[in-house]
Amino acid sequence: TFHGLTAYVLLGTQSTFDTYRYWTIGSLAGVRLGDFALLAPLAALGLAGALLCARPLSALGLGDDTARALG
Repeated sequence: TFHGLTAYVLLGTQSTFDTYRYWTIGSLAGVRLGDFALLAPLAALGLAGALLCARPLSALGLGDDTARALG
């Protein structure tokens, strides 16, 4: 299964597992500038897409009852 493959990759080496563990708890200590440069354009595209979709996905668009329940 996919979970088994993921576990194999993560547990392959101690440094890989440590990097994954720190990343999942929010630490950026092991990130190099090259990693950030690779991720920044993708994050910018995702943010732009989220901003474009945010208006139609408002709570009021979900219906009166749901909007009332969400506040």
